[in-house]
Amino acid sequence: MPTYLTKKERELQAKQFQVMLRTCHRNLESLCNERLPTTLEGLTRRADGSFLSRDPQKTIALNKRINAQNERIEDLLLSIEYGEPCPDNSFLTAGDTATPATPADIKADIDEAFNS
Repeated sequence: MPTYLTKKERELQAKQFQVMLRTCHRNLESLCNERLPTTLEGLTRRADGSFLSRDPQKTIALNKRINAQNERIEDLLLSIEYGEPCPDNSFLTAGDTATPATPADIKADIDEAFNS
């Protein structure tokens, strides 16, 4: 037997959904607003002066790609929120203007950065 919601229950459910939707949207925006360091000076050093990463150049390259992706997601969210068109540049990687990155390229970059 189906269960029906009263008008008051539907209104309450709609309000709860709007709160959850706004919360998720703000959380996603805050994650996209985060930018990782892209210079040697910005990377965290240990007390002995060495970097936390074995290869800081690979970490910087990865941070640049992550920052570029965060910017694209942020642009997409803003275009949805404000209704302005967002250019479709989702295939671009950091510093790239013509060649789309394939999943194999991305996997190779991640493997190179963390499995040297």
